[in-house]
Amino acid sequence: MSGRLRRLFLSRRSLLFLFLILFASTAYILGWSSILTVKHVIVVGAPTKVDRELISQEVFIGERMARVDKRTVSASLKKFSWLNDAQVERNWIKSSITIKVKVRLPLAKFGKSFVDSEGVLFSLPHPERFAVPNILAASTQARRFAADLIESLPASFRKDVGVVSVEGMQSATLLIEKTAQKRKQEILVRWGDSSNTSLKVRVFQSLLALPENSTIVFMDLSAPHAPIVR
Repeated sequence: MSGRLRRLFLSRRSLLFLFLILFASTAYILGWSSILTVKHVIVVGAPTKVDRELISQEVFIGERMARVDKRTVSASLKKFSWLNDAQVERNWIKSSITIKVKVRLPLAKFGKSFVDSEGVLFSLPHPERFAVPNILAASTQARRFAADLIESLPASFRKDVGVVSVEGMQSATLLIEKTAQKRKQEILVRWGDSSNTSLKVRVFQSLLALPENSTIVFMDLSAPHAPIVR
């Protein structure tokens, strides 16, 4: 072997040796060294401190950054039925793991569970935080109808709805709970189907504003152009 070929061969061996050392060092730093460990877990999108603490517990402070499997963390978060979506990101510079979540917003209660705008059932930590209407329905389709009806109601009107009871598939009765002058008034409102929602709300408010209706307990708005009060 000529001197030139020998020098080239040795040069390549040296480069390979240096590459292997660099690769081994990098693997050690990433996988075993305490230099790159998780120092912060950041949760984005969770509405309360309680929710953020529950989610952040899926990643341990001090765990090796390289050993945090993003897909595994995302899969483990599926046990929280109140999460609609979760994405996990690493920040090597800040030694942090960021978990971005989308939560299901409680629209109503159904038994011991909550219902969102998609009609999905889920549980929530500390459910007493949420004051939402209760749905009484005999089928999934009826429950979805009730959820759609509640979502269509103006927020100012929805806050007074205590119960939505569905008869059949497309007809509902609402229990409205009003408080005026320290007196609680409960009004059973036969709402009917989901049509003419804005008109029904206006008719309800107009009729309730009349002095002669201050003590009514029933209102039929299934035909809003011909309402009935008792």
